[in-house]
Amino acid sequence: MSLLKAGVSGIGWNTSSRVFRQIVQIITYLVLAKLLEPSAFGLIAMALVITQFLTVFRDMGISFAIIQKKDVSDLLLSSAFWLNIGIALTLVFLVNMAAPLVAHIYNEPDVIPVLRVLSSGIFLTSLTILHQAVFEKDLNFKFVAKYEITGTIIGSIIGISMAYSGFGVWSIVAQSLTNISITSAFLWFGSKWKPSFIFSWAEVKPIMGFSLNSLGFNVMNYLLRNVDKFIIGRYLGKEALGLYNYAYKISLIPLQNISSVFVRVMFPIFSKLQDDDKKFKETYMLMTLALGTVTFPLMLGIAGIADLFVEIFFEPQWYPLKELLIVFAGVGMIQSVFTQTGHLFMSKNKTHIQFWWGFFTSLLFVASYIIGINWGILGVAVAYLIANIIIVLPGLKIPLNYFSCKVVELFNNLKEVLAISFFMLGILIILKYILIDNMNKSVLFYGLIVTGISLYIVLYYTLNRTKLNKLIQVIKKRNNEV
Repeated sequence: MSLLKAGVSGIGWNTSSRVFRQIVQIITYLVLAKLLEPSAFGLIAMALVITQFLTVFRDMGISFAIIQKKDVSDLLLSSAFWLNIGIALTLVFLVNMAAPLVAHIYNEPDVIPVLRVLSSGIFLTSLTILHQAVFEKDLNFKFVAKYEITGTIIGSIIGISMAYSGFGVWSIVAQSLTNISITSAFLWFGSKWKPSFIFSWAEVKPIMGFSLNSLGFNVMNYLLRNVDKFIIGRYLGKEALGLYNYAYKISLIPLQNISSVFVRVMFPIFSKLQDDDKKFKETYMLMTLALGTVTFPLMLGIAGIADLFVEIFFEPQWYPLKELLIVFAGVGMIQSVFTQTGHLFMSKNKTHIQFWWGFFTSLLFVASYIIGINWGILGVAVAYLIANIIIVLPGLKIPLNYFSCKVVELFNNLKEVLAISFFMLGILIILKYILIDNMNKSVLFYGLIVTGISLYIVLYYTLNRTKLNKLIQVIKKRNNEV
């Protein structure tokens, strides 16, 4: 199978998986919001700030190096596996020892047992992170899609069942660990590769430069995405953090799921094309157009109906979500453009530049959170949006230069999609304010969704037919070259 056909197949399987899982996750979040208070989500968010940060160190960026490296030996894979296990056990130990200190910082003793139990997920995922890297390197996304769907369904069933039974915050903990456990089991038993009892530092050492730079960027990227949650939890408490983190997930889960479809498939392909700038650029432009075609109208659609969504599905204590969802939809619009930039750095083996860019943006985002906290959770969200706007141009220009692509070319590639998406948003807002006093809110909500989707499809086909046809032709192309 050619890289193009493998890429299209991978995107197909990932899209099916992500769409299904996204629907399940959104339903699960809605049900859990009916059964649990915002403080439960805040308590989980406090613990996840720590465990997810340490998860960044879980494999030291080695899995990305494995995917990027053209030739990988069993000795390298096995050595990397045992290194990962050692790191994971160390991290779990540190979390358990540091849990009382974390509780003191948050002034929230209930976070101690939650943090300690969740830390087991670090070890579970370390068992199979290289198995997943092997699947993705080989573009075998069919199997990946199957275990992701299974884990999501069973985890959601366990979480909702426990919430109904009154387990509170532990229902969310069980949902997360169930999903991780099933995923790890599928990867371990479904993979032909199993680690051997061998270790060679000489094998691991050559990829550590790539890995550590990638790790450094991931640490910076994590900080800029999560320091806001730490600051809110520390100074505004678990209820405020629960509202903020819930809005973040509801707004950005669709983006993250859709984006990850492209990122997971395209990184191995970009790595194989790293020496051919022309084809690299063509592939990047194609995938960015396909991604923007989905994410731009989705994010703007969320912004247009956020108020109706909250009033229909949530109790009054959740109403602060309205403004937060709108702001995060704006963040999602910008981040959808940035989705592939990190993997552009890695594909071109420029992780040292990626690290320093991550360092700069982390400082900017942390400063924005500190300023925004003075206006509560909405102030933090708005500051986050402003910081994203500031870094758009330089954040694109740096990686695009590595394959002779200009920002204006990227904009021209996406301008029709942007225009159509904003026009759709304008129509939705007008219709909402005309009809809101004369129509049942639920009927109006679903009617606007149908109207927005229909309008977008018609306008896209009418005004952007040339690029649409090009996209379809490339997807249908069946040759052995990329």
